[in-house]
Amino acid sequence: MDIRKYKLDSDFKNLSLEIDFNVGLDDRANTDFKKGDIAPRIQAHVIIRGGLIEDVNNKVLEILKRDFYKKDDLMYAFKNWVFIVDRESPEGARPHNHTRMSDLTTKGEWTWVYYVTMPNNLEGDDGRIYFYDYENGEETSFLPEVGDLIIFPAHLHHLPKTSKKSNINRRIIGGIISEVSYKTKKTLM
Repeated sequence: MDIRKYKLDSDFKNLSLEIDFNVGLDDRANTDFKKGDIAPRIQAHVIIRGGLIEDVNNKVLEILKRDFYKKDDLMYAFKNWVFIVDRESPEGARPHNHTRMSDLTTKGEWTWVYYVTMPNNLEGDDGRIYFYDYENGEETSFLPEVGDLIIFPAHLHHLPKTSKKSNINRRIIGGIISEVSYKTKKTLM
């Protein structure tokens, strides 16, 4: 499985505050005080521009250009979200992938997650992220740490485990990217 892990440094305290603020700005987000239409639970599209979330996005984009696409002049479709996992968050009934995402008609090529916070009272498989390659019958998992950036193929099924002991399990910034070219794709005109 082509799962790559990087370490990115950030101002985690202020990045956490920005993520929380961003969730409050997105009308589609589910929170304790409002019901939106984005699942699972506390998830929102990235609304804030010019802040720490965008700094992370730019660092991730540089890694994707350098290590995955191997070109600087990449034209791409990009979907970005923040996800706050708390003890009320459902784990999900089954593993999922990100080849198709709402608001995008292009097929996702790479998915990434960046861990901004992690609880310190995990037990068993709490907090782990599981990856499943159904074609090759492979499964792997690991426990992310604060500052971990994990990039993996968008078609790879994955399942994050929650912890029922922590109020806030994780704050995560995630995204999906695919290379696009209007020279080879049909346009509206």
